[in-house]
Amino acid sequence: MPPKSSKPGKVRFGGTVRPRGRRRKALEFEEAENPPPTNGPTILFVDDDPDMLRLAVLTFREHMPKANVVTAKDGLQGTLKLFELKPDILVCDLKLPGTNGFELCQLVRMDHRLRGKVKTIAITGQHSPETRARALRDGADDYLAKPFEPTDLLKTIASLMPADKDGGGAAVVDEDEEPADSGVRELGEPEDEEAPYVPQEEEL
Repeated sequence: MPPKSSKPGKVRFGGTVRPRGRRRKALEFEEAENPPPTNGPTILFVDDDPDMLRLAVLTFREHMPKANVVTAKDGLQGTLKLFELKPDILVCDLKLPGTNGFELCQLVRMDHRLRGKVKTIAITGQHSPETRARALRDGADDYLAKPFEPTDLLKTIASLMPADKDGGGAAVVDEDEEPADSGVRELGEPEDEEAPYVPQEEEL
């Protein structure tokens, strides 16, 4: 399926432009190399685009605060963390330096230490029916074409979450319903300002 159109004011995975100066503060985050342990699910996000990793961490912190979120910047690092952590969910870009996303999907499908324990979501900016079919054949449980909305990723993860996990405290926002404050703004979008207080004259 072609990716859905983006709503104004939303940041999309794979659809952002790297900000500069003050705008870059909208994507600042602490490296999720060794997150504090929680009772929630563990999510490993592998992508060679640093802005994708930043947006992933911000999204999970906002909508899945109980999840352990770990990032990897290439296929080799992703492979090492797969065996070290055995995450509940693996989100991996298909085009990675070194070990690519197809090979990561195959690894999860074939290795007895990972098979049946790790659910895999393949993501790519080079979408085609053939690419999707190959990713699913190689072992991906689901597939998302860039650019995609944060809600698309959250809903996909929720559908694959093991029954013994609490979902990481996920509160998935309905695409057709605008939240009071989604926590995800367009890069550089100013905060809403409160209306100034205007004193009213008292009636005599």
